[in-house]
Amino acid sequence: MKKLLSILASLVLVAAVALPGIGVKAQPTDEILDFTITVDVNDDATLNMLYHIEWKVLDDS
Repeated sequence: MKKLLSILASLVLVAAVALPGIGVKAQPTDEILDFTITVDVNDDATLNMLYHIEWKVLDDS
């Protein structure tokens, strides 16, 4: 009985490790073409951050 439980536990462990790799890969919905992040440090050590992102929509559904 103990051997059967050990084999069953091993099979469950192998399935748990192997099955997450089997899945459906979603297609990307957009693509970042270019980005710039500018950070200015203030006198009081706070930050002013400016983001500029250019992207292309691949699928808008």
